[in-house]
Amino acid sequence: PSVVNYIVDGAPETMRDLADRVFLYDPLDKGNKSFWDRCTCQKKLRELKAIPQDKSDKLFKTVLSDSDVMELLQLVRKQGESFRKHLLYRQYEQASRCWSNLNRLRIIDHDEVKQMLTEDQQKVQAMVNIMVSKFRDNCANYRFDGPDEAIKQLDVLKEIDAHFGKFDPPIMDLDIEKQEKYLKSSQDKKKNDKLRAYALAGTTAVLAGMATGGLAGAAALGAAAAEAGGAAFVAAETAAASNVVAATIGAGATALANVVLRRKLWNKEEKEGKPP
Repeated sequence: PSVVNYIVDGAPETMRDLADRVFLYDPLDKGNKSFWDRCTCQKKLRELKAIPQDKSDKLFKTVLSDSDVMELLQLVRKQGESFRKHLLYRQYEQASRCWSNLNRLRIIDHDEVKQMLTEDQQKVQAMVNIMVSKFRDNCANYRFDGPDEAIKQLDVLKEIDAHFGKFDPPIMDLDIEKQEKYLKSSQDKKKNDKLRAYALAGTTAVLAGMATGGLAGAAALGAAAAEAGGAAFVAAETAAASNVVAATIGAGATALANVVLRRKLWNKEEKEGKPP
């Protein structure tokens, strides 16, 4: 069957040239005898030579009527509203499905559709930037374990990345591995700061004792401080703290222990009647 039968006399020559390359097909197989049926259509399509992907965008173009454009824009707006609503309520799985539907419409070369997609993409990136900023601020201030603090925030960022990190082109710029490293370094820094505080507390106790009660006062306070300093030193070693921190705390513990030892020697010499 050929559409040549439908060409009337006087038709342009180009119509006759194209007639043998055109077929009629009804998806419901309700056409007349000149129509291809479904099996014939599939067979003929499989016999065609494939068009290279890099040339296909130059050979084909989607053409929409005015009513098609109106329907398309309504569809994009509706999907866009659902997408933004799901983002607002942190329903990231549903939001990613909406974006998947929207993303398919990129193939339609329409300025308003492109603009809508760009604006929604910018909203996602802005949301992620704000969340990362709050996460890093909590890390810097050692706020890790609260319901809206660093560890929970990182979990949310991972969830977002799981749902939105798969799209091509990318919808956002989010480096989860980088944020994980920042959390770990902040937690380590907090541990080191605590160890430094222990060492400083021990040294302060000795100085306070010497200032208020002489050597005896220093020994009394130093005994407790030495114990704390020694425990801090062990903690530094077990936590694999930096050598500098461990050495600093160890030196503090050693100094405090020396105070106690000197006090014991003083007492011994006093009992033996030796001059101090």
